[in-house]
Amino acid sequence: MFEEAMQQMRVVFRQEALDLFDELDEALLALEAEPRNTDAINRVFRAMHTIKGSGATAGFEQMSRFAHRVEDVFNQAREGRVLVTAELVDSALRACDTLKLMLEAGAQEAAALEDGAAQIVAALVAASGGAAAVAPVSSAAAPQSPAAAAGTTAYRIVFRPKRELFYSGTDPVLLLDELRQLGDLQLTAHFDDVPPLEEMDPELCYTWWSAVFTTSRPLSQVQNIFEFVQDDCHIEIEAIPPAPVGGDAAAGAKADAFAATAWQCLEAIESCVALVAAGDREVATWRSYLRSARTFKSACEYAGKGELAQSLVRQVALLEKVVQDDGECSGHDLESLVDEQRKVRDALDRRQDKVMPAPIDAEPAADKSPAAQVSAPQTIRVDQSKLDRLMRAVGELLVARGAFPTISRKLNNDHQLNGMAKEVRDAGNNIARIADELQTTAMAMRMLPIKTTLQRFPRLIRDMSRSLNKSINFAVEGEDTELDKTVIERISDPLVHLVRNSADHGIELAPERAARGKPPEGTIRVRAFNEGSRVVLQVSDDGKGLDPAFLRRKAVDKGLLTAEAAGVLTDEQAYDLIFVPGFSTADKVTDVSGRGVGMDVVRSNVRSLNGTIDIASQIGKGTQFTIRLPTSLMVSKGILFRAGGEDYIVPMDSLIDMTKVPRAAIRNHQGQRLAHVRGQVYSLVTMADLLASGGPAADRPGADPAEEPQEYPIAIVQSGHLAYGIVVDRFIDEVEVMVKPMAGGLGDLSLFSGATIMGDGRIVLVINPAELPRYAKCTA
Repeated sequence: MFEEAMQQMRVVFRQEALDLFDELDEALLALEAEPRNTDAINRVFRAMHTIKGSGATAGFEQMSRFAHRVEDVFNQAREGRVLVTAELVDSALRACDTLKLMLEAGAQEAAALEDGAAQIVAALVAASGGAAAVAPVSSAAAPQSPAAAAGTTAYRIVFRPKRELFYSGTDPVLLLDELRQLGDLQLTAHFDDVPPLEEMDPELCYTWWSAVFTTSRPLSQVQNIFEFVQDDCHIEIEAIPPAPVGGDAAAGAKADAFAATAWQCLEAIESCVALVAAGDREVATWRSYLRSARTFKSACEYAGKGELAQSLVRQVALLEKVVQDDGECSGHDLESLVDEQRKVRDALDRRQDKVMPAPIDAEPAADKSPAAQVSAPQTIRVDQSKLDRLMRAVGELLVARGAFPTISRKLNNDHQLNGMAKEVRDAGNNIARIADELQTTAMAMRMLPIKTTLQRFPRLIRDMSRSLNKSINFAVEGEDTELDKTVIERISDPLVHLVRNSADHGIELAPERAARGKPPEGTIRVRAFNEGSRVVLQVSDDGKGLDPAFLRRKAVDKGLLTAEAAGVLTDEQAYDLIFVPGFSTADKVTDVSGRGVGMDVVRSNVRSLNGTIDIASQIGKGTQFTIRLPTSLMVSKGILFRAGGEDYIVPMDSLIDMTKVPRAAIRNHQGQRLAHVRGQVYSLVTMADLLASGGPAADRPGADPAEEPQEYPIAIVQSGHLAYGIVVDRFIDEVEVMVKPMAGGLGDLSLFSGATIMGDGRIVLVINPAELPRYAKCTA
């Protein structure tokens, strides 16, 4: 069970750490631009502090130690003792990269990272002017007690966590170990709230601590240790007045620590004695008594209370015997325990009860102020598999909803049960309303802002700028535009490649830009916005643009096209050459590009998302890539139509128009059927011919004129810059369906984006408008 809990904790920490790495990159880049930005310094400190604490709790000890070293540097920057420089930020970014490697490293890889981590720590220390040269975080490196040093202060500390502290991923022992690094800590653990074993919940914290702490560090540094657990704990930090002249401050502190522990233990012991006197002989009661007595004995030995310690030694021995006998206690043993307890109480000096901490409620009163209510967490983290199960259930509900109209028609038409048909139809409408609301909620839960995938881009651009010796500014518009989580994950890599491509091939070097009258700093911009039911992502740069003549020559040189074929390409078709596998405009291979691999993968990935990608460019002005994507791959609205005796669905977000075209408006030109519709000329795809599904020949243009109908139903579809018409037998209905991907051998059939189950149980294929022109060899 412990291993399973640790594994679960590590999974949660990994996800939390990935979010923190994005936060670190963003904050460090902000700090690089504005070194005196205190908010950015605090963000870095908080992120490192969380990685340190949560990492140690989840078993990532190496990460925790390394993050502690970085945290210490930025803690001193917060206090104004370290100036933030470009070198410091650069070292911190390298530290962030190393933490990412540590997160996924195995035992051998982790050992190999130690040298690199040590070098980064050395660079941080050097960049901070040596002010950050702190002792390493190690249990073997006990700090030198500053108690005897001049300028030290003693504090009395009470640290009482809420019982639910562990739920936040906090380990109180790590906080106390961190406190120990700053000075001399005389710590007492209190177990008076620990219940009997059979009533104990292993996920709750029952222990609390009191301490006398002597240090030369400022109070703010002591308070910082508990900064992130203030809402989950009750904490008191109070300076102990200095001892009178000639007195011993250390001895006074030790006496205070003993008094606090002694009276707490005595209260716990006397509670147990009262239970025993009332007839309670449960083993759990005796064990609680024994724990308190042992703690009391240790405190007496530490404080040099020899006589009192001897009384407790005898009491502990008696208690051990009783516990060993499963709670059986003879009259003589009970009399001996009472006698020993009386000696202990008589020996205590009650005048020291003034140092006892005030009782603390386990649950402090909640802050009802508006500020506290606003700061309460408003989000929860949900495993994606749970959302997927919810969406599958929604899909089944959509299928069930679609059955009601069919049943209603059968009752009405086949059985003449008009009244029952109306009841079924009304029930179906209620189910449809509930299904719509559930579907909307489930879809909203899966939607994420595009910002979640763009957060790493500023760091990417920064590193590439240095690698390519270029000055590049990165701008984002519409980062709150939302997409389905699956779409965001799968579009992330294509976006990265487009941005890298713009930085490498698009943005010129500063001298070249100056010669063209441009500012020395180039700009790469990512823009996201909604366009109907689709999301548009644009990646643009103000670089040198694409030269279509150069692209044609490259294609001929690489043997991808003949000179004749290249000569008839339009500029837009020449731009599309960069998507051909093996095509590259780079003169040499670098660590950034030049292998002719990438842009073809970009287009493949976009098409797999039922999206399109287009290019617009001007020589000397820049290039813009435009990606159009569905907001979700799962639920789709579409038009159900019949072609060649089979039903299909065309997605609504690709549909421009539905109309009927007279036979006379259709022409054949070089083997391509064309139609004039509302002032525009479109290529036609006849579904029955394309799918070879048969059907009446008279339903297809180009059949025997004597048998052709006078007009044809046509759906005008837009796919990227290409618009074309689909000739169908007839349109049936508007539908909303749950689209499921094709599996097995059908997965490679890109003509269809998936399939769905209709209300009557039929399986219907969903057309992929981006691939249909390729199958039919359409042209604009």
